[in-house]
Amino acid sequence: MTTIRNALVVFSNAVDGQADELTAWYDDVHLPEIVELEGFTRATRMQLEPFDAGGKAPWQFMVIYEVAGGRLEEAKAALARMRAERKVPISPSLAPGSRGYWYSVQAIHES
Repeated sequence: MTTIRNALVVFSNAVDGQADELTAWYDDVHLPEIVELEGFTRATRMQLEPFDAGGKAPWQFMVIYEVAGGRLEEAKAALARMRAERKVPISPSLAPGSRGYWYSVQAIHES
């Protein structure tokens, strides 16, 4: 089992009325292409549950791209190369304003 030590967490929204198109792009195109990059091991897409929003939440989607232990710089470099080579096709259903943040695992508790 691969130990996950870091993750890139990306928050995003779909263009109004295009959530199905965005989820198809994430699931069929984007998540698989990122997981194939050096250092990345898994991607998990989450969608906000409407009853949990308590009003207008800022983000409809959250994607967690996991990075294997000791491979953070490798993953960052691979992602930067992909962007520089413009090999990241972006879906027109992705609304402007997505945000991504790098996190490090501090603790894991399991039952």
